[in-house]
Amino acid sequence: MTPFHLMQKRLGLVVGLLIAMAVSGQTISEIESSQNLPDFSYAGYHRSERPLPVVEGPIFNIVDFGAKPNDKKSDRAAIQAAIDAAAKHGGGVVLVPTGRFELGETSNAEPLLITHGNIVVRGMGAGEKGSVLHMSEALPPPPPMRLWASPAAIQVGHGDKPKRVAAITANVARGDRDVVVDRTSELKVGDWISLSLIDQSPDLLQSELAGFQVIDKRWTNINGVGIQVTERHQIESLNGRVIRLTVPVIKPIDARYDWHVERFEPLAEVGFEHLRFEGDWQERFVHHRSWMDDGGYTMLSLHGVVNSWVRECQFLNVNRAGSVSGSAQVTVLDTTVEGTPGHSAINFPGSSFCLMARVRDLASQWHSVGVSSTSIGNVIWRCYWESNTCFESHAGQPRHTLIDSCIGGFMTGRAGGASGSLPNHLEGLVLWNHFKTNEPLNDFPFEPLEQTYWRILQPLIVGMHGTEIDFRAGQSTVISLGEPIAEGSLYEYQVKQRLGDLPMDLR
Repeated sequence: MTPFHLMQKRLGLVVGLLIAMAVSGQTISEIESSQNLPDFSYAGYHRSERPLPVVEGPIFNIVDFGAKPNDKKSDRAAIQAAIDAAAKHGGGVVLVPTGRFELGETSNAEPLLITHGNIVVRGMGAGEKGSVLHMSEALPPPPPMRLWASPAAIQVGHGDKPKRVAAITANVARGDRDVVVDRTSELKVGDWISLSLIDQSPDLLQSELAGFQVIDKRWTNINGVGIQVTERHQIESLNGRVIRLTVPVIKPIDARYDWHVERFEPLAEVGFEHLRFEGDWQERFVHHRSWMDDGGYTMLSLHGVVNSWVRECQFLNVNRAGSVSGSAQVTVLDTTVEGTPGHSAINFPGSSFCLMARVRDLASQWHSVGVSSTSIGNVIWRCYWESNTCFESHAGQPRHTLIDSCIGGFMTGRAGGASGSLPNHLEGLVLWNHFKTNEPLNDFPFEPLEQTYWRILQPLIVGMHGTEIDFRAGQSTVISLGEPIAEGSLYEYQVKQRLGDLPMDLR
């Protein structure tokens, strides 16, 4: 770096700090307005408008279907039979009593499958003496070279493929709930849809990546396939060719591009609660060394679900704890990841309006809690991770993520994402009142041109405090550095503005 550029950098840092100090007295309302922030209050189970339910029954006790605790023999078939019986009944509680139940112990271990909604898998407690679902056999990926593709031991979803049903014919601003389309003949009130975009227009690419110094040719996904958006919504009403949504639009829609509506049929009201999910991962983790490191013990996968939840669970000695993909309005609450460090904690790939609340990564997974793919409108709130890891933002065009009032390390190198899938995060990453716990950092970059990875588009950093940090000039917007915003959490503020208070289980 030349002396001139060094002087420029230092001047930019000083100016950035002075600006931060000058605006540190701003209210949340003022920051919302000046930064054009979306309303994140709709994230979570039923749009954060109600607490997670306590489903009373009917009860399908896995012991009644042949499961025997603590005998070190496979209980997978018995648990699957209980799940299938609940599905045949139209739903219910699959009860896992206290004890240790095996998901493996055969050479042909297969995942448990939940393909119907209204099923709650409930234990009697997440501790060692509670209800333990033990994954004793690692599951290899079907293609051996796809190190990350090991199947989860428990899988929720039915493989429904989205169907394109209409073109969007008029612009939609952020915050609007009405979408005009060319036809609604295949839609009805209550349907779940995606407002979707896949477009290779060069001017759209330039617009979406404005703010990056370099648009890298190695980003083959965004440069080749194009700009991709998937924002998942439910239909509140239909009036002619106007769809009214239950949740305001986050990503503004420009009808000049190939914006369209896709219908999908998710599972609803699926829950996991009061359970201990235990793997047998005991090795020293090495990133991308083997399929075993990256995903051998992958525990839980929810795909294509809505208004569902994971609460008061523990994941122990796993490579990957869990993912909620292609879903909407799911809450993960009061859950921990513990034991031997592995690959990833819990994330929201390609999901919309999901909430991760009071989740603690005590295992220090290589990638901690976070988002990936075309996720949008998700909230990570009051979560904790260790000082030697960081939140995940695993590329694939995520947008508008709120990481709010969390505690943990803050660094490059742990977000994830192959070079072809970069950038790690596009518009709208908000780091709000983050308490940073790792070593002091100087000139922290979001576009470090000297390395291949870690590209985040102009994040908003509000109230970051804890150990010292300053940021590379021109790569972010920083407000109140070194001191938290006194009014507290943005998510809490927005929920209270809309509803009056948080649901009881979030208070």
